[in-house]
Amino acid sequence: PPDCDLSKLPTEDTCVVNDAEGIFVSSSLGSASGNGSQAKPFASLNTAIAAAKTAKRRVYACAETYAEHVDFVDGVSVFGYFACSSSWAVVQSAHARVVSPTSPAATAANITTPTRVEAVDLVAPDFTTGSQSSIGLIATGSPALTYKNASIHAGTGGKGADGTNGIPLTDSG
Repeated sequence: PPDCDLSKLPTEDTCVVNDAEGIFVSSSLGSASGNGSQAKPFASLNTAIAAAKTAKRRVYACAETYAEHVDFVDGVSVFGYFACSSSWAVVQSAHARVVSPTSPAATAANITTPTRVEAVDLVAPDFTTGSQSSIGLIATGSPALTYKNASIHAGTGGKGADGTNGIPLTDSG
């Protein structure tokens, strides 16, 4: 829109929340046949992130639960504080929630262009068997990643294998 400062965040000026600047995603309203618009959002965060990378846009996510592992990519900012039932209104206390079936819940690699992830909580699964780890986020080579107003929760790791019995030591004098 005219006179809209596209460098602003959605919490600073809602004029940036439009189909020309964002790719929209909703786990409840979206579908595989969606096109990423407000009227036809994608259902998957990863699909929205990939489309936003190609279109050089932001991702606007409904504050809902997404059951997937997420790969954040260079230059694609993700904002998760939207109320989809209210015409994609910003609700600053709301958060999108990624509850991944696998660990890590999310990854970010080689983020060298300013990339902001805001109001997107990450939850890694608990493990009870084997020596599995539960990791919320692995970020490598990503000095330009900003993770703001969100939580990263690693679950309970699995019990590792028992060690072997130690060898007895003798005092030789």
